[in-house]
Amino acid sequence: IEPWVRNKFLGYIATYKRDLIQLGIIMLVALVARLLALLFIPDGLLPDSDAYRKIASEISAGIFISSDDTMPLYPLLIALLGGAKQAHAYIGMIFGVISVVLVWAFARTLFEDRKVGVVAAWMMSVYPMAIFYGAVGLTESVFVPLILGAFLALHKNRLVWASTLFVLSILTRPTMDVFAPIMILWNALFIRKKGVFLAFRDLMIYGILYALIMSPWWYHNLKKYDHFVRLNQSFG
Repeated sequence: IEPWVRNKFLGYIATYKRDLIQLGIIMLVALVARLLALLFIPDGLLPDSDAYRKIASEISAGIFISSDDTMPLYPLLIALLGGAKQAHAYIGMIFGVISVVLVWAFARTLFEDRKVGVVAAWMMSVYPMAIFYGAVGLTESVFVPLILGAFLALHKNRLVWASTLFVLSILTRPTMDVFAPIMILWNALFIRKKGVFLAFRDLMIYGILYALIMSPWWYHNLKKYDHFVRLNQSFG
């Protein structure tokens, strides 16, 4: 057993340690890149960040959100950070680094290749638009890692996690509202080949989590508009 321990077991430990060191370096580069971007991108470049700060102050004050076309999760994160002027930058940096980790994990899982994961993580760490979203305070900085996490969880057949992340992404941007249940069914029927009964069971699980997580937002909209509004008043 000694050669096996030396060549296999210790080899796995060494490989895992090397991977974590590489990932740590990439995460540090991603953080530095986002900090540097703040030096060159002026605050208030886009009006979105001011709008989200206003909504965050309304959430903190416990009053209705004045905007009719904004989902609540991103402003809620700003409110949790105290509504600071640079809160969007902190969110962009935190979720930007999370995105790098998720891309690294997803690429390794999808291609079953450690090197592909490292290359993908390097690309995500310095991807200009990912840096820009966080620096100017756009919801994509949170939406993208939520979607990455949802697809990674779905690929690993973690239905509850995938469903939860999909719904949180909808609370950030409603883009996935129609597409997410289709993905749940597609994964069950064509990827996992579970059959029709289990596919609809998966869809039911998604529906229950969707209703539970969305219910506070529905209550807010019911009180605000005096009728049921599932997402918001925007066409998007």
